[in-house]
Amino acid sequence: PICRPNGVSDLYSALKAYRSAAAASLSQPAFCVFSNKELDALVAARPCSVEALRRVGGFGAAKCSNA
Repeated sequence: PICRPNGVSDLYSALKAYRSAAAASLSQPAFCVFSNKELDALVAARPCSVEALRRVGGFGAAKCSNA
């Protein structure tokens, strides 16, 4: 397990829950929504705009078009 500072674990858990729900609604595995590596990058970057999200590895135009 990866050790995360306080607050980051909550964000990580919330994003994992979102990923699971999005995957279920698409009838796809969770990694098709975004991978664990992309999840880690998202938590580390904590983007607050679509422009900032697009700078996170793995979050290009296709993934950000629904943001």
